[in-house]
Amino acid sequence: MYIYIDESGPFAVPQGGGSSVCCVAALTIPESIHASVLEGFGRIVQGWGPGPAEPKGRLLNERRIDRLITYLGNFDVVLTLVAIDLGLHSDAVIRQHKLAQSAAIRHSADGPEHFQSLRDSLDVEATRLESIANPLYVQSFVLTELVELAVQTTTLHYAQTEPSALGSFRWRIDAKDKRRTEYEDLWQGLILPMLQSASLRRGLITIEGFDYSAMEWFSNPVEPDAPPHLRHDRVRQGEEFHSFDARKLMGDLAFVDSHLEPGLQLVDILASAYRRAFNGTLRERGWRRLGKLLIRDIRSGHAPEYVTLHPRTVRPMRVGAMPYGIIARQMDRDARAWEVSARRPG
Repeated sequence: MYIYIDESGPFAVPQGGGSSVCCVAALTIPESIHASVLEGFGRIVQGWGPGPAEPKGRLLNERRIDRLITYLGNFDVVLTLVAIDLGLHSDAVIRQHKLAQSAAIRHSADGPEHFQSLRDSLDVEATRLESIANPLYVQSFVLTELVELAVQTTTLHYAQTEPSALGSFRWRIDAKDKRRTEYEDLWQGLILPMLQSASLRRGLITIEGFDYSAMEWFSNPVEPDAPPHLRHDRVRQGEEFHSFDARKLMGDLAFVDSHLEPGLQLVDILASAYRRAFNGTLRERGWRRLGKLLIRDIRSGHAPEYVTLHPRTVRPMRVGAMPYGIIARQMDRDARAWEVSARRPG
């Protein structure tokens, strides 16, 4: 399957105060319908007569956005979203989180089972992470959260509707320049150890009776017991240890010019529609069907995932109490259940 990823928003603390919702979105399209989805999208765009310019979500009116979202609703595609409100943050909070993440990267290889070469490599990546600007750090954090959520959501869904789709993961991310930027290079270097760490720490939720056979290529051999340094509340001594190889899962990843990739143009429109809705610049007609492309997360019960960089000791953001709370609740109601048999009609 193809997973197209793009972001919407500056990911910077707003100078004038107030909320500022930014997001990263992933649109997953199984290969069996990939050509049909993009061909239909092309016909719709041609009907607008834009000339050589690619369609940009920030420039489309509600009617055109609604037309595209309605069209996508005819296919078994999955939209995954992770959002953050920078109006609830400060640069000091972001920097504190960045430094803590850098320290965690360095300490992740403290154990005697790790080679010094790995420790040195991680130290270089941690130093690079500390040096990037706060907006790029926030974007990289949200992007990493999105990748983990997309893996969890799509595997649960397509293991029920189209198990063969899980045999390939083709990640396509909107490139910001003709040459790989320092940020893109840094993120790609960090995503593998961070995704591997998440898979070991939290595990990939699988459901007995669903068909995951196409994913065997991405799995590490099952061990009779977990390594000592990985035993914790979720992985106990004496239990079989399952894990996947993040390097294989992310092996087909490319930063691509959106002008050449219709799938990236599509996800740009969806991400922009979400952000515009939450920031009050898109009327209901433009976002009213967006929730139907989402799937409520099996763990949180929400459709878009809302993240914060505040410490765990700080009370988490209550989305329902924000000015955009009514939109968030509507999207939660409209989102599909993770279990296909429980999906509401329509």
